[in-house]
Amino acid sequence: MYPKTSLILSLALTILTGQLPGQTLYGTSQFSKAEVSSPINKLSKLSKLSELSEQEQTALTAGKVILTGQDGHYVSKILINAPIEKAWKVLTDYRNFPKFLPTVTSVKILESKGNYTVYEQTNVVQILFFSQSSKLTIAATADYPSLITFEMQTGESIKSLNGVWQIEVISPNQVLVTNTVNVEPSPSTPSSLFFSIYSDSLIKTLIALRQEAERRSSY
Repeated sequence: MYPKTSLILSLALTILTGQLPGQTLYGTSQFSKAEVSSPINKLSKLSKLSELSEQEQTALTAGKVILTGQDGHYVSKILINAPIEKAWKVLTDYRNFPKFLPTVTSVKILESKGNYTVYEQTNVVQILFFSQSSKLTIAATADYPSLITFEMQTGESIKSLNGVWQIEVISPNQVLVTNTVNVEPSPSTPSSLFFSIYSDSLIKTLIALRQEAERRSSY
């Protein structure tokens, strides 16, 4: 496989994102790599809006996405002007991902039992003149109304992918959504380029989710 094609395949397998413009705030993480790689244990450190810096709070209220971390260990945040129920339904609406995440072309539910869902997702991603269709299988556990953990079961061109979505109520019509993710590309994928594109794509993912949640809240 050619290097560029391998990179495109990696991104298609690991990112639920649309090609959407958005404002960003980049920064170095205040947490160690070990802390970021244990997302559930550090949720209390990450989730409270009042505990963020003044700069971060200002950026969030201005509609920006905050992204911290490095080398495949990332924490991203966004404020969404929607009730928690709407945000929850968007994040757990796996079957309809193709309707609001442009790179997702199909989702097939393989298993659904209580709050546990396994689904196969097909993505198509295009970078410059290259286009690649890819599949991955994700297992997600959704603990209503605020916590979703996920882990890739099968996929190509990446070694591992796991993380957590958390929703925190700020007001009746506003929530803070936090994504903590750990991703490791396969040895054949150039890691520095992969991480650069992946971190940028995380921002686009949150923007797409916000747009869908706020759209659903408008009616």
